[in-house]
Amino acid sequence: MFRTSLSRWTSNYLGFLPNRLFHSGIRNNLALESSNYKVNESHGLYGDSTVNIRKATLSDYNTVIAIPNQTNTTDHLVDRYCSFISRKTNTGYVANLDGKDVGFLLTHLIDDGSTLVLDKLRVEEGSDNKKIKKTVYEHIKQTQDPMIKTASINFDPKMTDTHALEEYSVKDWNLVTVKTKETFNTKITDLHEKLKKHSIQLKSSKRLFGRDVTKIFSYPESHQHLFKDERLLKSDILYKPVASNIDLVMDKRTLVIGSNMTSSPAVLMSFGTYSYTTAGLHYNLSFHGNMNECVDEHLFIHMISLLNRGNKNVTFEIYVDDAKDMLTVQEILQIYSFQKNKVDNRNNVEWYEKCLC
Repeated sequence: MFRTSLSRWTSNYLGFLPNRLFHSGIRNNLALESSNYKVNESHGLYGDSTVNIRKATLSDYNTVIAIPNQTNTTDHLVDRYCSFISRKTNTGYVANLDGKDVGFLLTHLIDDGSTLVLDKLRVEEGSDNKKIKKTVYEHIKQTQDPMIKTASINFDPKMTDTHALEEYSVKDWNLVTVKTKETFNTKITDLHEKLKKHSIQLKSSKRLFGRDVTKIFSYPESHQHLFKDERLLKSDILYKPVASNIDLVMDKRTLVIGSNMTSSPAVLMSFGTYSYTTAGLHYNLSFHGNMNECVDEHLFIHMISLLNRGNKNVTFEIYVDDAKDMLTVQEILQIYSFQKNKVDNRNNVEWYEKCLC
């Protein structure tokens, strides 16, 4: 009875959202997929050891996941490896040391092919961390257009060599933008009850589709009100607001909400993407535009979209342009039983880029 009524209640707000889960089982997907192509290898010699680099395939899933995550962030790769590797604009690299796979790096080619994002770094514990990362990076430099810029996320300047693969220096890496990040947690059962108790009337907010985002991207004058430093953030990756990025931004895991769309200075957009982790459901949510109103509507819609996607814990990882805007988000989330994660919050998150040459 509860599920039936809840489903009907949810559809009043989000009839456009499918009830089924997209998460259909990674192992089953891997069993059905295979890839056969000639692998180009790059060799780096360190003493008596040889590091070989090859392109990752779907069949590398178990090997890659066994390598520890190095980025000190939530590990989305366990759930999303197949979709990441299958995307044409992505390439995964596996580092093999003396017959053992010891490293992995995922790259995303975005911005009309002008930016290569370095992501999902993994290196085996006990191996020569810096040498393996350097070999992967040198391989990328040899196989990519030297005019491409590489981009990397950095939560803490002291950790940049972990994320960026090379030793950090202000001279080499240019700061692109800075966001404020915080994470909040709750139980899915508590969220169910709070959403029923604190329902709100939507005034100006609605779901946006590819055609809507295309229209927004086609008007550069709107970018200054929406996208800080001319960058759109979705799932830890910064995109330029250009047409070629729309399919990358609007994937099937992503829900985009917009409000006040007819008034450029008042427009607010939010991009939410879910994934499954060992801790439960994880939701990466970024806000762009005017945070003075409709934030509650955006959060309400995003929360409702998760009701049929998890049965344990929910973590919201939220990014805003200004720290003061996070206070508004926090006040609203507390109404719906979310608690601020005091351990995982890093406040200022920075993105850097440099020329690959």
